[in-house]
Amino acid sequence: MNTNKPSGRAVKVNAEMNEDVKPIRRGRGRGRQAADGERGHTLSPEMQQHKNLGREVKSLQKLSAALERSKRLFADQMGASKDRLRAAYVEITTSLDDRRRSLEEELEKCEQQGEEFLTSRSNKINELKVLSNKAETLSDEALAQLREDLRKLELEQRMESRLATGIRFEWEPDELLHLTKSFGNVPPLFGNHPKILPTSAEQMNGSSHESKSTKVNEICLGGIAMQSDTLDAKQLLDLTRHIQLTLRMHGIPDDILPKVSGEHGVMPTRRTRGAATAGPARGRRGRGGSTPGRNSRLT
Repeated sequence: MNTNKPSGRAVKVNAEMNEDVKPIRRGRGRGRQAADGERGHTLSPEMQQHKNLGREVKSLQKLSAALERSKRLFADQMGASKDRLRAAYVEITTSLDDRRRSLEEELEKCEQQGEEFLTSRSNKINELKVLSNKAETLSDEALAQLREDLRKLELEQRMESRLATGIRFEWEPDELLHLTKSFGNVPPLFGNHPKILPTSAEQMNGSSHESKSTKVNEICLGGIAMQSDTLDAKQLLDLTRHIQLTLRMHGIPDDILPKVSGEHGVMPTRRTRGAATAGPARGRRGRGGSTPGRNSRLT
């Protein structure tokens, strides 16, 4: 008899003890959620609103910092723009002063030349007066020379009149004043599209091209028909004759253009496909043709 073998009652008791000691397994999700709930990680509505308000406060701080930066940049840009305006004004006034000095120098040269011309004429007239008083004692050659000098003085008298009445300085104020009034541009705050100013040519003409009634000139000569709203009839005629001369130089006769373009210079129009097929039907090749062929015999 084996004394080490446990009895049946002992085996049953051991089995019941093992069942009591067996650990209980829990689900992963529920266990973590329950633990989180016990630890207090779920936020209440008041806490959630407070968290969202914190984000808005941070966004407001960023906007405030960006606004301060925009203020500094705007102040710097305004200062730079004012400096550019002063620099442009100084450049323009400097250029005008240089031009004024140049014109003054030219006027001084003109005045000097005019005074020299008038002084020479005055001296010449005084000399001829002295010779005229001695005309009785002069020889025939001296008298002829005196008459020639007098005629020359009379001819130069026209130059003297032009010199006395001519305007020495000219300028066109309208264009320059218009450019001065339209000098520079200050674009709007929220757009970089400057106002398009009319050109000086449009200002001189008084209106834009849309308000003008354009006149179309037309000419037909030798089979050449031309139209233009910028050239007048005489210019069109000269251009047509130049084209005819060029064609003659290249060996193209004048009577070829009326044959190509028609009697009145109208180019022939090409027939459309529908008009081309509207005529009499041509003979078809192959079997079943309804129209007799080219080499078919008539019965």
